[in-house]
Amino acid sequence: VVSTENVSLSTGTEKNQSYLSAGAVNSKGIVPNNKYNRYNFTFRNTTSFLDDKMKLDVGASFINQYDRNMTNQGTYSNPLVTAYLFPRGDDWADVKMYERFNEQRGIMTQFWPQGFDELRGQNPYWINYRNLRENKRDRYMLNANLSYEITDWMSVAGRARIDHSVNTFTEKFFASTIMTLAEGSENGLYGITEGREKQAYADALLNINKTFSEISLQANIGTSITDNRYQELKNRGPIDSKVGLANFFDVVHLNRNASKYVRSGYHDQTQSIFASLELGYKSTYYLTATARNDWPSQLAGARSVKSSFFYPSVGGSVVFSEMLDLPEQISYLKLRSSYASVGLPFPRFLANATYPWENNDWANVTYQLLDLKPEKTNSFEVGLTMRFLSNFNLDVSYYNTRTFNQTFDPQLDVSTGASKIYIQTGNIANEGVELALGYDKKWRQFNWISNFTLSSNRNKIKELVSNYVIEETGEVINKDRLDVGGLGLAHFILK
Repeated sequence: VVSTENVSLSTGTEKNQSYLSAGAVNSKGIVPNNKYNRYNFTFRNTTSFLDDKMKLDVGASFINQYDRNMTNQGTYSNPLVTAYLFPRGDDWADVKMYERFNEQRGIMTQFWPQGFDELRGQNPYWINYRNLRENKRDRYMLNANLSYEITDWMSVAGRARIDHSVNTFTEKFFASTIMTLAEGSENGLYGITEGREKQAYADALLNINKTFSEISLQANIGTSITDNRYQELKNRGPIDSKVGLANFFDVVHLNRNASKYVRSGYHDQTQSIFASLELGYKSTYYLTATARNDWPSQLAGARSVKSSFFYPSVGGSVVFSEMLDLPEQISYLKLRSSYASVGLPFPRFLANATYPWENNDWANVTYQLLDLKPEKTNSFEVGLTMRFLSNFNLDVSYYNTRTFNQTFDPQLDVSTGASKIYIQTGNIANEGVELALGYDKKWRQFNWISNFTLSSNRNKIKELVSNYVIEETGEVINKDRLDVGGLGLAHFILK
C-alpha cells in the first residue's frame, strides 16, 4: 500500500510570486515489517526590481526520509530466498512463529526447522523482525538566482546552491542470528553509521546576444566553484558475550577486538573559469568555440605537471540550403564538424602515500604518485543533416575519440615497499557511426511517423603500459594485458 498526499499554495502579484508546498509518501510493503516514509516541504519566491530588469529567485526544500528493512540481495539477509525455497509439504503457519523461548538461555531465539546453511538461510520472518536495518535521512537544499539585464542584448547572472544531508543507518541483529551475519557472536550484532554530506555550488555569468546586420553573436563568460564535503563515522561489530547482554544494542557492549571503528571522509573543490562564443553569418555559416580551465583540489599540493587543466572545443557548420540552389527535392542541408578536448582529475588521495593502521602498526599500502596528470579525452566529429522529398529527414555522424593518462592499478610487485601502486598511462580509441532516418506524413486526420536508427561503435585499447618509469626506483614497466577482477570465476581481461 502506497499513499501520497500533497498540498500547495501559490500567490503573488505582477512583481512578486510565492509558492509553498508540502507532501508525504508512506509505503508499506508486502514483505512484513517493511516500510518507507518521506515528507518534503518546498518554498520558492520570485521578485522583480528596477523596472523588471533585475530578478531574484530564491528557494528552499527540506526532506525527511525513513526506511526499514528494504529487501536485500544475496542469501542470508533476503527473506524472499528462504520463502521461495520453503518445502511445499511443510507447515508455513508454524514458521510464522519465528521465535521461541529458550529455557537454557532465558531469551527468545530463532525457530527455523529447515536448518542454517547457505541455501536455507534463516527464517524469513526472523530476517524482517530480528535483523533490523533502519535508515534515517534529513536533507535540506537552498538556492538563489539573481540576474540583471544591463541592455536588451547583455545580461549578468549569479547563482548559488547548497545541498546538505545527514544520514544515520543502524543494524540490529538479535541473538541466534546466523553466525555468518552476527560475526560469530551468540548475543547478536550492532552497527551504526552516521554520514554527513554537503555540496555547495556558485557561479557568475555574463551573457551577450546581439545581431549586427547579417552577423549574429552569442557569447558568455563566467566563473564557478564547486565544493563537496563528506564525513562518515562507523562503529559496527558483534556484542561481546563477556561484557554485553544479549540483544542489548549499544556500542559500549561491542567486542572491541572484533569490531570495526572507521572514520573517513573527503573534501573536494574545483574552481573554474569558462567562456563560449557562437558567430553566425547570413543564417548560413556558424562558428562555435568554447574554453574552460579547471583547478581541482586533487591536483593541489601534488608534484604534478600542472596544477590545472585547460580544455577547448571548436565547431563549425554550413547550411548549404541557404547558399546554393539545390534540387527542389532537398529542402534543408547542413554539414557540421567539431573538435573537443575534455579533462578529468584523477581519484582523490593519490597525491600522498596512505598509511592505514593494521596489526598495531602503520602499514604503507599505496605508493605516492609523483608525476600526476589529469585524464584527457580528445574527440572529433563530423555530421550531415538533411530534409528531402518533403517527408524524409536524415542525420549521419561519424565520431572518433582518444583517451590518455588513465589512472589504474597495474597489479605489479614493485620494489618501493608499497603493496599497491597506481600509474597513469594508456591510449583508448573509440570510433563509431550513427545514422538516423525519419519519415513523417499526414493525410488529413491520419498521421504516420517512423524513425530508423543504425549505429556502430568500436572500442580498442591501443596501449596499456609502455615504457612507464617509476620515478623513485627507475623501474621500467611494460604490460600488454591486465586482469581487472570480476565476480566468482568470471574475470575481465584488458589487453
